[in-house]
Amino acid sequence: MATATKASASSLSAFVAGSLDLTFGTGGKVLTNFYGYGSRFRDIGYDVVLQPDGKLVVAGRVASTWINADFGLVRYNSDGSIDTTFGWGGTVITDFDSGGSTAYSIALQPIGKLVVAGNAGQFA
Repeated sequence: MATATKASASSLSAFVAGSLDLTFGTGGKVLTNFYGYGSRFRDIGYDVVLQPDGKLVVAGRVASTWINADFGLVRYNSDGSIDTTFGWGGTVITDFDSGGSTAYSIALQPIGKLVVAGNAGQFA
């Protein structure tokens, strides 16, 4: 599951630094189950980017088995709901090989495109 939390830029003055925006998701948190297995295979979000329209994109690893993991992205609307116009139902999964792949970083280019970096392949 990917986890996202958000503090609204427009209402930061109403929050104590580091507090959750309780209007985002449920109690300020969102959990997204990519493959339908729950936490069984340990989907993990490693980085997040805030887009100018207030949407959040989380990058990380999503696992379909104990061994195989893929790059995973999910985009949330400003209220924490999944943006179903992004990718396939709000998520993008990229499988580079038959081993483990993890997206560790995401950046937003000035032209609005996302750049995702990580690793792919098995280590000896």
